Amino acid sequence: MSSRRQDPAQSVSPVLFLTVEGEPMSFFLRPGPVKRKLQPLITAGGGMLCKVQQPGAILLIDPEEKTSVPESAAHRYVSTQYIHDCIEKEEQLNLEDYRLNPEVIKRPSPRLNSSGGSPSGLSGGRVAYTSDEDAAILNFISKRKADTGGNRLWQEMEKQRVTSHSWQSMKSRYKDRLAKIQPAVIAVETREDSEKLPEKTTENCHLALELHLGGCYAD
Repeated sequence: MSSRRQDPAQSVSPVLFLTVEGEPMSFFLRPGPVKRKLQPLITAGGGMLCKVQQPGAILLIDPEEKTSVPESAAHRYVSTQYIHDCIEKEEQLNLEDYRLNPEVIKRPSPRLNSSGGSPSGLSGGRVAYTSDEDAAILNFISKRKADTGGNRLWQEMEKQRVTSHSWQSMKSRYKDRLAKIQPAVIAVETREDSEKLPEKTTENCHLALELHLGGCYAD
């Protein structure tokens, strides 16, 4: 039995850190042990960790070092936890969910917050979906369900601002939660088929969402 441990980079998807145009995502992180650890993971995912800060590069920072960032510049930095979570979920997550929160920078603390999930200094983890946003997603894809497996539909939804979330986040939300209750939404719409007012569709989606998600809309 070999004593050598498997290289974590070997399990990273080679397209994880590519843009929709197929270009490598650029990251910058100050030299140190965290950078040495993330370098092979980002490279294995098709991304690039710049040696010097370049225009357009995503500025990463270890949450433990957040107090070194001026409050006025906190919004420019993304927690290194983003890289780990993308690898764990095997998908690109919403960068905005991992930006440093200037309000928390005022009260520095190296410990994790009470939720036990997001590092202190982040905006509080992933942003919850509202019932309106869930209904908007289902309304938009109601006639294009066959396209939900690709990316083009979701990118179009992001451009049209169907919700405040990224296309990756909306796709994940649909796959993990909404796809399971969509048949119930269709059933409700069928029963109300005689009333084809535009606003009725949204009301029907809300009804099914409330019945099957129990009013809980956290991502």
